[in-house]
Formats: sequence, structure tokens, C-alpha cells
Amino acid sequence: MSFELVRQLQQRAVAVEQMCRVLEVSRSGYYAARKRSQSQAAVCKASVHLKAAFAASEGAYGSRRLRTAVASRGVVMGIYRLRRLMRQHGLRSTWRRKFVHATDSKHWAMAPGMQAALVCRALQQAIVQRQPAAGLIVHSDRGSQYASAANQALLAKHGLVGSMSRKGNCWDNAVMERFFLNLKMERVWQRDYANHAEATSDIANYIVSFYNSVRLHSKLGNLPPNTFEQQSAFKLPIGLCEIT
Repeated sequence: MSFELVRQLQQRAVAVEQMCRVLEVSRSGYYAARKRSQSQAAVCKASVHLKAAFAASEGAYGSRRLRTAVASRGVVMGIYRLRRLMRQHGLRSTWRRKFVHATDSKHWAMAPGMQAALVCRALQQAIVQRQPAAGLIVHSDRGSQYASAANQALLAKHGLVGSMSRKGNCWDNAVMERFFLNLKMERVWQRDYANHAEATSDIANYIVSFYNSVRLHSKLGNLPPNTFEQQSAFKLPIGLCEIT
């Protein structure tokens, strides 16, 4: 109470030294109390933004992405302080990353079983939405669905080039494997779907409303895929040097 009175009187141009002497409190104690008060206010503001960013990611973000997210809200803090606040408020990511990759999933299709028709439907959706030029490489694993006559015919119809992973080499498909890992860890395994229709709707929402539009991707400079693509479209081509 004495320190608060000193603060109020200081705002009225009363000397701190004089008031501390009258109230029989130390100046060092007053300044220490004021510093603690300012620190608590700052922590409170940081905590509000931190919890808001964590909630917006539905618990998907770890400390690194959260640091970027709160920085975009105007709150800059060190990684160790952020992690301390996460522990303090019980904010724990739904998973821990093992390696980093990202892909922009602009097309999808879902069915109870993995059949050639499902693969063709997903590819057809991608073609309609993205309208790729002839010669685009469509990469997949070595599943029989992708080698099916129907899928190969669809590729040929639109002038697309099919590509398959090398036998026993999982890294060829690492980008899409990463996407499916994100999907499972951040959404599917956090839900208990009542039926296939509910799962289809929720997964579509994750891809369109979060993964492509909001989720930060470290490989894309901590930008969502949609934003990265838009910015890339406006980049000027690199000029060639006139000196040869």
C-alpha cells in the first residue's frame, strides 16, 4: 500500500525520496516493487496473445511456430520465455515434430477403401481446381491404384506425366507423407468421428480453412501455403547479367 501511495504521489510531482522518508520505506524497495508490477503486466499481455495463438492452431503449434504467431500480433519474446509461459499455462502441442517438410494440398478425396476410382477422383478435382499445363509431373507411390489403367488414362488425357517412387525409397514421397502425418496428428487423431460423412467434412475443413490458409510452414518462411503461393506469383524473374 505504501509503495502504491508513493507511485501516485510521484505522478503529482512529489519527490520519491521525500515520500519514502515520510512513509518509512526504502527507495530501492519502491523501485523493485514497481519493476515487478511492470513485469507482471507484460507477462499478462504476452500470456493472452500466447493462449490466443495456441487456441487458433487448435493445439497444433509448438513453441517455434507460436513464437512466430505471437510476433505477428506484435508481441516479441524469446523462445525460452515463451516455453516457460507454455508450461505455466499448460499449453502442450498435440505432437512433436521429427523432421520438417510441407506441401500445399489443394485437392483431396476420401472413401472407406483405397481404390483406383478414389485416386482418379482426387486427381480430377486437382485438375479442375488448378488447371495445370501439359507436362506437369504427378508423383505418387507404387500403389496399384496409381498404376491402374484408369489413372494412367486420366494422366494421358490431360498431358500429365506420371512418376512413381523408387522401390524401397520412402524419401521420394516425403512431402506427402509429411502432410498426412500433420493431418493425423493435428486433426484426425484428436477427433472421434461418428461416421464417414463427418470425417470427410472435418478433414476438408482442416485442409481448406487451416492447413492451406492459416498453418505456418517453416519451409515456406513461416507462411501458409496460400500466402506463399500468392507472394511467389508477384516475384519478378531474376534478370540475366549482360556480361558473358
